[in-house]
Amino acid sequence: MEMHISKELSFIIGYARDEALRMGAHEIGVEHLLLGILRHGDNDAVRSIEALCAPVEDVKHYVESQVTLGESVPYNDWDSIVFSSAAQSVLNSAA
Repeated sequence: MEMHISKELSFIIGYARDEALRMGAHEIGVEHLLLGILRHGDNDAVRSIEALCAPVEDVKHYVESQVTLGESVPYNDWDSIVFSSAAQSVLNSAA
């Protein structure tokens, strides 16, 4: 089954994949989706975080400190990065 996604979600997924690679993960987790949302910047989730008086940069640094695995994954492995089952569930809920 093919999933149709918005342009905004497509950008966020791309950013999440980049974050997973950068952080040494071989799959995109929910944490990488959150980092992709934060990196995108212009969305309701970021505005909600800002409305709660939580600096987005602080949230980003906290998430990164909890999930960085070490050395980044080589960019030529970009196509081999898959979604974790939890991240896939989040995406299914969003579609």
